[in-house]
Amino acid sequence: MAQEMLSLIKKNSFYILLIFILFSHCNNISSNEFSYRDFLNNLSSFKSKFKQNLFDKEGNLIQKSYGFINYKKSKKFKIEYIMPNKITIISDGDFITSYDHELSQAIISSLDKSNAFLVYLTDNEYIENNFNYKVTAKPEYLKIHFKHKENAVTSGLNSFFLKIKDYNILQISFINDIDQEVVMDISNFERNVSIKDSNFKFKIPNNADVLLNN
Repeated sequence: MAQEMLSLIKKNSFYILLIFILFSHCNNISSNEFSYRDFLNNLSSFKSKFKQNLFDKEGNLIQKSYGFINYKKSKKFKIEYIMPNKITIISDGDFITSYDHELSQAIISSLDKSNAFLVYLTDNEYIENNFNYKVTAKPEYLKIHFKHKENAVTSGLNSFFLKIKDYNILQISFINDIDQEVVMDISNFERNVSIKDSNFKFKIPNNADVLLNN
């Protein structure tokens, strides 16, 4: 009986060790192994919370905010700022609506005229045609620096950074079109979750001002 127990322990220990090795490999992706194209190809959707810090040109913190992000291929997303002002930015894949709940004002833009960062971050062809990127391995994450190619199509984003661990996004940062730095710390990241298309539809209140950004 003792011999059978010892044999069973040895057998199970082998499988436990094998699982540990495989799991460790998946959680230690090197900079040489990482492909942004593969990352996007394997990302069909995600949900997350975020905390955002906004800095001026001199690096002074000028605003803190937080909220939620829902994303689904292709180019459908919903960003909800809860504080300090409630703002909803939503894309149905064709048009982006930005609604300021306090001002009761909606701005509608076609996707190709928008500088919403999620439009570009999640477009493989756009990234490959217009950006070079470098991956640096840190102890706790991979840091990816995207830099605009010379003579590439401008999007208002000249460079931006991603921090990724285990194919989960930890942080997004970029310089906006008025030279302010935006740093979004991502938490509660859930990848490839089911999200209904109805989440990316927004009904503008009847009394709202509507501006078209042509």
